[in-house]
Amino acid sequence: MPILTRVVIRLAMLYLVVGLAMWIVYTLDQTEDIGGNWAALRPVSIHLITVGWLTQLIFAVIYWMFPIISRTQPHGDEWIAWLGVFGLNLGLLFRAIFEIGLTQGLNPDAGWGLVGAGVLQWAGATAWIIAAWGRVRERGGK
Repeated sequence: MPILTRVVIRLAMLYLVVGLAMWIVYTLDQTEDIGGNWAALRPVSIHLITVGWLTQLIFAVIYWMFPIISRTQPHGDEWIAWLGVFGLNLGLLFRAIFEIGLTQGLNPDAGWGLVGAGVLQWAGATAWIIAAWGRVRERGGK
């Protein structure tokens, strides 16, 4: 298994744990067992679970399991996939910080941070797609 796949699978599992923990805190807040305003954890936890866990897990398995390109570069340009990892994870981090920060009194201009988070996630996913694109072909064909 390539090191990139192992790193991304570990990151994905981390996002699953963090996303579920955020969901638990949000749920406890809804039952008024804890104080504070934790409503922002709902969209962040859903995003961390779907993009952070599920999407990254899919990308990691694609990187590992799709047909090789050549013996010298079996997975293509590895730096493009690493760029995807960096962009997607930085975007997820920005999303969590700015989404929660805006509900806790952060300057409304910080909403542009959410735009930046979306752009980073889009760029990261696009880099993943570019990294895998050359490996999509017919069975047994070129």
